[in-house]
Amino acid sequence: MTRGDQLEKQVRKLETLLEEKFGVSRGPFEKRIAKPGRMLPRWVRRDLKTVAETRKLMGHPKIGRQLDLAAAEKAATRATSWLKSVDVAERRKTRILHLTGAIALNVLLVFSALIAVLRWRGFV
Repeated sequence: MTRGDQLEKQVRKLETLLEEKFGVSRGPFEKRIAKPGRMLPRWVRRDLKTVAETRKLMGHPKIGRQLDLAAAEKAATRATSWLKSVDVAERRKTRILHLTGAIALNVLLVFSALIAVLRWRGFV
């Protein structure tokens, strides 16, 4: 198995993990890594971009021989290990809690503003 085949195997694994964890199942790999956006840490996005660029340039006959496949494989391994650690249920629960907290804060602010206006007008 050549190093290019190993990288392709890791890319397929990354695509599967992105589909499982973030629901990104359509389009080429470059589009799939852009979809989750800021839900991924910066270093994971950077590693995924490195893998995508290396994969894209591997097909070129002259540039393909000059690529650092070891760095791309290392980046793919780091991204894979982080994606495996993502807990989908915990992400969902955290998102719901943040939304609920934001709504509660807004209701509290509106209610306190209403009380302040009523007191200022002399109704309370």
